[in-house]
Amino acid sequence: YFTLLIFVVFVLQQAFVKQKLLTTYYSQYEPHHELAQYAKNQCRNLTVLLGEENRKGFATLDTMGLLITTTKWWGNHPSIVYYSGKKVMFIYDKNEMKNRIAVMKKGECAVVEKTDLDLPLKSLGLESLKSFDYLALYRHR
Repeated sequence: YFTLLIFVVFVLQQAFVKQKLLTTYYSQYEPHHELAQYAKNQCRNLTVLLGEENRKGFATLDTMGLLITTTKWWGNHPSIVYYSGKKVMFIYDKNEMKNRIAVMKKGECAVVEKTDLDLPLKSLGLESLKSFDYLALYRHR
C-alpha cells in the first residue's frame, strides 16, 4: 500500500503542482476568430480572399465538379460569418478580389493573408486596420 500511496502522491503532484492541470487553457481563439470579432464593430461587411493553398484546393475541386454550393458560401473559415455577425463574401481568385475591392464602399472591409499583400490594397482606397497573425484586415476609406 505504501508504494501505491507514493505513486498516487507523485502523480497528483505532477498533475496539479508542476503542470498546473486545472489552470492550463487547452483551447484558444485562432486568428480568424479574433479578426471576425474585431471586425464586428469596425466593418459594414467582409470580403475574404482565401489563402493561396485554399484557392488551389478549391480550384481543383471545382474542375472535378466536387465543389458544393455551401462550400462556396462558407469558405475555409465559416466561423468568420458567425463571429463577425456581418455579411461575408468569400473570394477564390486574386483578380476577382481586385475587382471586388474596386467597387467597395466606405466602411466595407477586406481580409487577406499576409502572403497576398502584393495586391494594390492601399492604391484601391483601403487602409490597414489590424493584423491577426497571418491575416490582415483592411477597410475602405
